[in-house]
Amino acid sequence: MQIMILSSPLKTFMQLAMYPGAAVCCLTGFLSVANAHELWIDLQEPFGAPGAEIIADIKIGPDFTGDALMYLPGNIRQVQLITKDGAQAVNGRVGDRPAIQTEAGAAGQQILTYQSEPEKIFYYDMNKFSAFLQEKDAEHILDAHRRRGLSTQMFVERYMRFAKALFSRGAVQTGIRDRQTGMEIEFVLDSGFLPAGPAAQVPVTLYYQGAVLADAQVTVFAKSSQGTVKKSRDRTDRNGQILLDLAAGHSYLIDHVVVREAHRDSNQQGAVWESLWTSLSFSVPAS
Repeated sequence: MQIMILSSPLKTFMQLAMYPGAAVCCLTGFLSVANAHELWIDLQEPFGAPGAEIIADIKIGPDFTGDALMYLPGNIRQVQLITKDGAQAVNGRVGDRPAIQTEAGAAGQQILTYQSEPEKIFYYDMNKFSAFLQEKDAEHILDAHRRRGLSTQMFVERYMRFAKALFSRGAVQTGIRDRQTGMEIEFVLDSGFLPAGPAAQVPVTLYYQGAVLADAQVTVFAKSSQGTVKKSRDRTDRNGQILLDLAAGHSYLIDHVVVREAHRDSNQQGAVWESLWTSLSFSVPAS
């Protein structure tokens, strides 16, 4: 084995020891996704009736397929529901799956956001780290690793997740427009609202620390109603923007990862690198 998660299993087991009923159902699923890739919010009803309960999974895995995580407060920094009436924290019970279950907010478009607590990955050598950097178009980090005189064995990276989902209760193109929500890194649908028509091309902007992020690789997953997933890549322009070609009845996940230096004196994990993962997920009506 080249890579392992250090903090997540220990933290999870400590939490589940307090709630034995959740432990059995969590163990297999948690370990199976420990080394997975993208994380996103998956609404069970992206276009529900006004007042319909909001139920969503926090999913993790590669290529827009994955496992649903249970609600574990020690792994979650914040879950928020944002509507035209404002923002409110969404809390769950330990072991809840789906992890997000809350009453509907105001009618129209709404926003769910998720931020994780930092977790860490321990690398025995450079093989898995190099493959990760190549996948996320961050190979310049390899040169920086050498310049910093870091070990090529036995080092730690920490990571944080920032996910956003757009959905509607009642009429689309009403409610709250998409916007920056205060997360350190996030996508924003520039049109504000999801398209009401069967197909459209929409601009999306990537923000990092409140400023547009230019020349950044964005991975786009498009899933048909039959479950077929098409994966593509794009790059943001100088305005931090890409254009998405949307099709009726499809669900979308877009993803970007920033990898940056982690100062050892500012993180408890002792990490030398940290990665910030952001995703935006939404669906387009079938008609």
